[in-house]
Amino acid sequence: MTEVDAQPADLPAADDRLPAGELRRLRLLLWVASGVFVLAFMAFIARGADGPADPYFASAAEPSAVPGFEEVAVRIHGFDGGLREFCMLLADDDTSRGQGMRGRSDFAGYDGMLFAHDEEITANLTMEGVPVPLSAGFFDGSGGFTGAIGMAPCAAGGECPAYVPPTSFRWALEVPEGSLPALGVGDGARIEVAGACAPR
Repeated sequence: MTEVDAQPADLPAADDRLPAGELRRLRLLLWVASGVFVLAFMAFIARGADGPADPYFASAAEPSAVPGFEEVAVRIHGFDGGLREFCMLLADDDTSRGQGMRGRSDFAGYDGMLFAHDEEITANLTMEGVPVPLSAGFFDGSGGFTGAIGMAPCAAGGECPAYVPPTSFRWALEVPEGSLPALGVGDGARIEVAGACAPR
């Protein structure tokens, strides 16, 4: 048996093929569409690299070594352009935020404590019952640094001053006194809550 004019099933018959000019236009159209897709994809990735609209993921936090607190990874896009990641104690409810560093002289091996709220708030801080000096850096709802303050220890039951943050804030990062610059915290810094800490 001999096959005459046999063609693969997926190719059109010669009579159904496009003229050369139309074929060139179709190829050009496919190249343009591919180019637009690639540019749109790159723009999407670049825009996403600016950080999430809401960088807070409380459900990703893990229990910590300190009873009553969870731990969470925090990324600091530093004032110097560097990116650093730390493991912090997380105070994200009224009980843990009220406890804070009261009665504690260290952070139990963590890099600091992150006070987190669902939205920007205006609140004063107290050092009542905190036996060590601390620094606190504040960040707005978009994660941008808004300012910092230093806070002196004050005995429990003493007449302790109220510390007023420079603006409303969503996150407050509390660290040993003078440690904020080493974490990259300063003008132009941004914070991102990154989920679970790396294994310690």
